[in-house]
Amino acid sequence: MENLFPEPILKLPKADIAIEGLEAYLSQGENHQILYMKFSEDVDLAEHSQDEQWGGVLEGKIELSIQSFEGYVLNNYGILDFVSLLLKSLKKRSI
Repeated sequence: MENLFPEPILKLPKADIAIEGLEAYLSQGENHQILYMKFSEDVDLAEHSQDEQWGGVLEGKIELSIQSFEGYVLNNYGILDFVSLLLKSLKKRSI
């Protein structure tokens, strides 16, 4: 697999995440947590929830559902603000 990350990211500690085909590097401190993930194969993740976050895709795509709204696709070099998408979805739902 091509190496997408620059050397400073590759020098971060590897994250211990038990997902087949995942390589992840972790930067965290008192006020932040940044996870750089690289998948060598397609992965279906179990349903889960998180606090506010944003994400980006350097290669490939992500398909996700937010609060039962399916079909959001994030392609190469896109940035996805999960909170904004959720708020837009909830506004559509309440109309």
